[in-house]
Formats: sequence, C-alpha cells, structure tokens
Amino acid sequence: MLWIIHFIEIKDTTGSISFEKEDVLIVGEVKGDVSISEGSLIITDSANIVGSVSIFGDSLIIKGNVKGDVSGICNKIIISGNIKGDVSLIGKYVKNDGYLNGDL
Repeated sequence: MLWIIHFIEIKDTTGSISFEKEDVLIVGEVKGDVSISEGSLIITDSANIVGSVSIFGDSLIIKGNVKGDVSGICNKIIISGNIKGDVSLIGKYVKNDGYLNGDL
C-alpha cells in the first residue's frame, strides 16, 4: 500500500495564518494566530507559536510551544507540548501529556 502525505510546511513567519482544507506542519516560529478549517495541524517540538490556535478538522498534534489560547474540534487531539493559555477541546480521541498553564 502506498501512502502519500502532503503537508504545507510553515517555518518562520509574522502575521496570522489561515488555511482551509489543508494539512499544515509548523516547524518554526509563528508570531500571530493560526486557524485551520477542515484539515490537520501538527506543531513540531521545534515550533513556537506566539498567538492563538484554532482548528476545526481531522487532527491536532501539539509537540511545541503555544503562547496563546488553543481551541479545537477534531477527531484526534494529542498534546505533548507546552500551552500558556486557555484550552478548549472536543474530540473522539484526546490525549494530554503536555503542560497547560491556563484553564481547560
């Protein structure tokens, strides 16, 4: 079986990021908000987001740092990074091994 995985890779940027129907991989620093609609978002362990994260889609994986609020409605949510803000999550599978400094 052949799997082709396509991600839009974000390295370093200033300003808000918004995607619809795309899978996004953040590997650098983002100074602004991140919004994903009908897609997936992976924030790697080397990523740093200074702003809020909002996703309505298939999956959310946070391994890096988020300095802002996180809200998500996804099938699969995995948090193993640091979030300094309020967190609101709805999902079929939610796993939290990270550090949350805010309301859940």
